[in-house]
Amino acid sequence: MTAIIAYIVVIVVILSVPAYITISAIENVTTTKISMSVVNATEVVDPIYSPSNGNKFVQLTATMTNDGKSTIALIPEKFNILTTDSVSCDYTGCINDTVPAAVSERSAATFTITFEVPTNKTPAKLTCLPLFTSTLIVTSIGPVSPPVAHITLTVNTVANGAGLAQPRCKCVLVGFNMTNGYNETLTLTTSMFKLLTSSGTVCTWSSTAANEVPAELVPGATGSITIGFDIPISDLPQTLIYESGSVHVEADIPSMDFAASG
Repeated sequence: MTAIIAYIVVIVVILSVPAYITISAIENVTTTKISMSVVNATEVVDPIYSPSNGNKFVQLTATMTNDGKSTIALIPEKFNILTTDSVSCDYTGCINDTVPAAVSERSAATFTITFEVPTNKTPAKLTCLPLFTSTLIVTSIGPVSPPVAHITLTVNTVANGAGLAQPRCKCVLVGFNMTNGYNETLTLTTSMFKLLTSSGTVCTWSSTAANEVPAELVPGATGSITIGFDIPISDLPQTLIYESGSVHVEADIPSMDFAASG
């Protein structure tokens, strides 16, 4: 009798193991809960990259929360922006994102990701399809803040240049400081700078002037720059312009500096 009872117990244990494994597997799948929210939305400008014609860069800061019992895998290509009229906008790899490869169970991650959005469209929702799942996560996007160019120009001096100006033009030397507030090194060339005159004429740099432009500007650095521009004889220099990628920065030129220089 003892042997029979022992045999029955062994059979019950063996049969219960697959059932336990099956129930555990189903539980891990069905109790996975993922949520997402957008913390901040802003249009961005970049000194190296420009969006396609008619588009703008929109960067989102989002938080992904995993309240489930298994890790979720992410890639930035699985994120999209939907506009108010349901136009889908793709992730852009031009600007560095911080999307994690995975969010472990019972944890959260905050990251940034950037998209190209038509300038005439309004972002409304952020969507994400985690890898190896069929559940689309959707959250709303609030107002998008205007872009901020992290570059400053400060004009120090304006003087008549000694360069050989174009016909009916005069050479004006502009000395200024430029500060790089981006996290990437900027490569500089004279062609990135222009000068707007009092008559609205946009003038490019003079190749015959004594131009002093550093080859690059590392993050956080301030460089001293001098560039000569050929402007119409009857004009006064009004605005210094820097353009690169999708960045456009302007600095006023005090007319009194140029007048004092003679």
